[in-house]
Amino acid sequence: MTTREHRSSRERAAARGRQAPQRRSLPLIPLGIAAGVVLIGVVIGSYLLNRPALEPADAVSPGQPVPTMESREHVPDGTPVEYTTNPPTSGPHWAQPATWGIYNTRPPADERLVHNLEHGGVIISYDPDKVDAQTVERLKTLTRALRRERTCLILTPRDTIQDDKAIALTAWGVIALLDQYDEGAIRAFWREHVARGPELGEGVCGAAVWSNPTG
Repeated sequence: MTTREHRSSRERAAARGRQAPQRRSLPLIPLGIAAGVVLIGVVIGSYLLNRPALEPADAVSPGQPVPTMESREHVPDGTPVEYTTNPPTSGPHWAQPATWGIYNTRPPADERLVHNLEHGGVIISYDPDKVDAQTVERLKTLTRALRRERTCLILTPRDTIQDDKAIALTAWGVIALLDQYDEGAIRAFWREHVARGPELGEGVCGAAVWSNPTG
């Protein structure tokens, strides 16, 4: 091979080298930063989706005290009692209180529920004709959460609530009437009035003990 042929071969090889694409290694530091940002976003998103609902700092307990009835004596089961508010907040009642928990149908008699109030419980009543299914589920979820703090809470449907309201909150001598679901108001009422009844025997309204009403 002549000197010219060798030179021509080298030139062709050099030309091919210039045309071949060069592989570039991706920088590792920016990739690491990007992966870290994605991971942080996943963690924050998971926390926001799963964190418990918090009561607004400025939530004020709704409702107002009402005069309690003169008697809170037991009357024979089955004896009807005429109460001064709807739902009732005090007065004579049957000897056996209702089971704490959530009632889907067959709400307990008022004469049983008043006994629960006497024990320091809180009752959430709702008119099924004035709240939709989604609101009922929200009430149930909130009730379960609050009962993890104390067992003495009842959620029950009710045919009528005074002043044509959708939801009523009752404790002994206190009533709150709501036009619609308000988690902050319900939590504030619970915090202020639970375990404030005239009878608070050991275990009557203490730590949460789950029960399953059949109603």
